[in-house]
Amino acid sequence: SVSHPLAEAIVKRAQSRGLVLPEASSLRQISGEGATAIVGGSIIAVGRASLGAVDDSVAAAANKLEDAGNSVVWVFRDGAVMGVIGLSDTPRSEVSEAIALLHEHGVKSVAMLTGDHAGAARKIAGAMGIDDVRADLLPGDKLGIVQDLRDRNGSVVMVGDGVNDGPALAAADVGIAMGAAGTDVAMETADIVLMGNDLRLVADAYQLSKASRRMILQNLILALGVICIVSPLAIIGVADLGPAVILHEGSTIVVVLNSLRLLRWSPRRS
Repeated sequence: SVSHPLAEAIVKRAQSRGLVLPEASSLRQISGEGATAIVGGSIIAVGRASLGAVDDSVAAAANKLEDAGNSVVWVFRDGAVMGVIGLSDTPRSEVSEAIALLHEHGVKSVAMLTGDHAGAARKIAGAMGIDDVRADLLPGDKLGIVQDLRDRNGSVVMVGDGVNDGPALAAADVGIAMGAAGTDVAMETADIVLMGNDLRLVADAYQLSKASRRMILQNLILALGVICIVSPLAIIGVADLGPAVILHEGSTIVVVLNSLRLLRWSPRRS
């Protein structure tokens, strides 16, 4: 089954060209490297160049693709290189808006962590307004960077959807998985799962958390304030049991009604 966006893009392109896709068996994913399977009696490997023997002429073609800002997928049969596939990401229009919203609401910095080639990563990051780009990363590299960012900057939120993001999602203070395209590993590891691919949902979740925190503080101040007022009055006999109960339970109702305001909360207007 297709469980990676690059794999999905390759399959769709092959199908659009009318190519017959042979049956594959013994599929094995290699974290941070690629995947292997048995096709037509041969071991087919797709992913990084480290999965097989690299030919100089094919390596030159791969370098040209990478220099042009493409991600390169190597294809090997029984360890021998068959060729390379170049893929180019198209930044979604809402990503720049999501990053701008995060900065607007107090997020200090946004970094891109990717296993793609540095040229392709910088091309996409530039279009989205991201300055901190870390490319050619394995899962362990992402984990180390998250830990380093946390040590230097404080709290870190990691957003991911792939198998390779699992360790970094677990290490972050808050891990967020994009559920619509996310793998089981990412969703099980993350603290929060957003059911969609729109990255503006991350900014919405951040704003909602801040609004919820403000609401909790308001409710605590209101509830404790009533107790601090009613208790002394009851002790000195100014307020007997009836008024004290009414004031206390009344404050509870006010707290509930105040909390219900979150149902009307709109991330685009807060």
